[in-house]
Amino acid sequence: MAKNYSQRGLKVTRDFSTQEVIVTMDNVEIYRTTEEEHAMANYPIGASGIKPAPKKYSLVDVTLKDGAKVEVTIDAGIGVAEHLSRSMKETGMLLLRNGTQATAIAASEVAMFSITQITLEE
Repeated sequence: MAKNYSQRGLKVTRDFSTQEVIVTMDNVEIYRTTEEEHAMANYPIGASGIKPAPKKYSLVDVTLKDGAKVEVTIDAGIGVAEHLSRSMKETGMLLLRNGTQATAIAASEVAMFSITQITLEE
């Protein structure tokens, strides 16, 4: 059965008779491989010896309404901005965290925040 991914025309099909994964774009075969090789190349999950996805770290610069600035390093990429904005609206707090620290700032005190990714893409 084929599954459509985000790019229009891209399909991944599993051939159960040969145990192969076939990737096509607009019905033209791009590559054919085993299920395991396809998973290792496209879905790193850290289990069974598969390389985990690299960690991303970003610097969040928060400007408070009184002009004070707060900087916090988080263990996420810049894609977390929408989640932080939504969460801040729903909870009334801007919660920033990493593996060793958590910082909560009242949403009513936040004038703006910006996120800059500080790890490089591999």
